[in-house]
Amino acid sequence: MNPDAGAAGRSPLRPSALFVAEERRRRMTRSEVDALHAAIVTVSTRMSAAGEPIIYLRGFYLPEPQGWFAVFAADSPQIVQRLLGITQLSNVQVRPVVEFLPPEGVSSCVSPARLAARCGHPGCDPDP
Repeated sequence: MNPDAGAAGRSPLRPSALFVAEERRRRMTRSEVDALHAAIVTVSTRMSAAGEPIIYLRGFYLPEPQGWFAVFAADSPQIVQRLLGITQLSNVQVRPVVEFLPPEGVSSCVSPARLAARCGHPGCDPDP
C-alpha cells in the first residue's frame, strides 16, 4: 500500500467530488475573512496530510448581501463539515457541486492576481 494513501488506500491528494459550503447570514470584516481563509487553508492541509482527503479550492465573500462561500474537493460532505467544525463555523450548508468547465481556449483563471502573474494556463492572456 502507498504510504501516502489515506483511509481505504485512497490518495489524500485525490478527493472524488466537489462541494460548496455556504453561510449567508453573517457580516464579516476583511480581517475576519482573511483569518477564515488562512484557517481553512491550514486545516485542509493538515486533514489531507492525516489521510482525510480535502482540498480547499476557492473562497468568496459577498458583502451585500452578506454571504460566505467556499468550494472544496473531498470524498464526502462529512469531511467538509468536519473541516468547518474545526474552523468553528456553524450553520453552514454543504452541497454537492456539478462543475462546468469553460470552453476550450477560454481561461478558467479569473483571479486578477493570477492574470497579472501570467499564470500560463491556455487562453490566459493578462493583456487583452
